[in-house]
This record gives sequence, structure tokens and C-alpha cells, in this order.
Amino acid sequence: MDSVYRIQQIPRLSKINWETVRRVTPRLTFTFCHPVLELWADGSALQKFPSSAELWIMAARYEFNKNANMTGARNLLLRSLRLNPEKRELWLEYARLECLFLLKIMERRRILGLDKVETTSVEDDVLEFHKRDEIQLPVITAEDLEKQGEGEGATLDPVLTTSPLADVATNPALNGAIPLAVYDSAVGTRPDDISLATGFYDVFAPFYSGLRFIDAALNKVKAHLEEKFPGRGRTVLIQIKDHARGIDVMDKNFPGVLREMMNTANTMTSLPVKERKDCCAGLQKYLDELLDIRDLDQNLRKAIEIFRGKAAKWQDIKDM
Repeated sequence: MDSVYRIQQIPRLSKINWETVRRVTPRLTFTFCHPVLELWADGSALQKFPSSAELWIMAARYEFNKNANMTGARNLLLRSLRLNPEKRELWLEYARLECLFLLKIMERRRILGLDKVETTSVEDDVLEFHKRDEIQLPVITAEDLEKQGEGEGATLDPVLTTSPLADVATNPALNGAIPLAVYDSAVGTRPDDISLATGFYDVFAPFYSGLRFIDAALNKVKAHLEEKFPGRGRTVLIQIKDHARGIDVMDKNFPGVLREMMNTANTMTSLPVKERKDCCAGLQKYLDELLDIRDLDQNLRKAIEIFRGKAAKWQDIKDM
């Protein structure tokens, strides 16, 4: 086992999920690891198992988290989707990494204070120059970026496009153009996949407080579900969860949100049995995640437990 441990510590191989390798290469003996070493040392794992979404995701996360290489991670996921457009987890992971990347950029802007820069007149700048403790940085607009790309053979600098100097209000990249394009492509490729659409809601929701476009993205997903999949259990589930949009469970307003969620949940009693079971299963999972939160108010915990009990009861009843 020492040899296995040593191979797992090799930087190039540290991204391996060994349970996955055992599953996709059952003939390999892990007391003799040379085949595995060769498999990953020459970078051919994804060529040998191009349909493994888990391997693509591990590789992309490795590029993003370990190498800080968003371009590499993006290229890996684009390649994986060309080969496996039916894999919903690849679409969701692509959108998630793009949101994480934007969150890092916005955090950088916050640290630099660029979003709080106030414009002043030239006269004020001259008069107050010697009294200032800081230098105001110029704001680069989308028009400026387009001018940088003018000319034959010129290309837009991706570093400049995502620079902290870019204006959030006018820069499409900073307003979620890429993750929203991923969503549009995904639902366009798999228009009848309700699990894919609801998955995007769960991907976008955690970024609500950090990215300004997330509210519009959630509205878009919710509207798509209500239009494309009315009367479906997963659609009702999103309608229930949407009451808590942007409100933390520790917030003093959450008990009121929970009441609204319960009122919406009552509508699931009119759903067909299969759809009601889907909704109840998802709702119980969501409520379990809330109950796992430490330091939860005891009265709120009791209310959530009652809500969960009702969902479990609705799931077990065959006809209502």
C-alpha cells in the first residue's frame, strides 16, 4: 500500500479518484501500480475514458484549484461537452466553475475598492490633489475593450476583459455572459431534461450574495421551468425553495420565509403521485440540509422538522 500512497502523492496524479479508476479499470491490480502510473503519466486517461464525466470534472477542478488555470479548466470542459453533450453533470460543473471564477474577480475588485470609486470633476481633482491619500484608477468600458481588438488579426485580450479595472455595469463577462450562455446551450441541447434545468438553479443559488447577475439568472431558470414544465414536481420544488432566495437560514426573516414555503408546498397535494414523490424527495433533502446547520434556533428547528414530517407523509400517500 506504500507504493499506492506514493503514487497518489505525485502532483500529476493527485487528482485521481481511485474508486473511479478501480471501477473503470477493474483488471488493474493496485498492489502493482505501474499500469495506473503509465495511464496518468502520459496524460492519456481522458483519451482512454472519454465518457467518464467524473474524470473530466476532476481534471477541470485540478486546473482551476491547483494550477489557477481557468483557461485550461474551461477548455477541458468544452472538450468534454463536445464528446458528451448528454452528461448533465458536465454542463452544471462548467457553469459552477465560471461562477467561481467571476466570484474571485469580484472579490479582487472589492479588495481594491474599485466598485466604490466616485467620479469627480477635473477642477476638483486639481484642487484636491494634494489632500488625497489615494489615487483613483481609471475605469475601462466595453467600448475601450472593443477598440483594443480592432484591426486585422487582432483579438480581445482575455486578461483585459476580466481585469478588475473593467466596468461591471458595461462588461458582459462580469455580468454573467458566460455562465448564462452555458445555461442557454445546455437547455437548448437537452430541452426536455427537467433535472438539468433544476440543477442550474441549485448551481446559481449559492452565488446570490456575491454576483449581481444571479438574481436574473434564477428568474430565468424559474420562468423556464414554469413555462416548459408546468405541474411537474421538480418545478414546484424550485418554487418552494425560491422563497428563500438570498435569505440565510440564520436570518431573522427566515421563519416568515418558511411559512411561505409551507403554503406553496400545499399545492403539491394536487400533483400526480410520481410528481409528488419527486417533489417530496427533493424537499426532504433540502430540509435535511437546513437541519444539519449548527446553532439553529430550536423553535425554527422544530418548525423545519414538522415541515419535513409533512413532506414525508405526502410522499407515502398514494392518492390524495
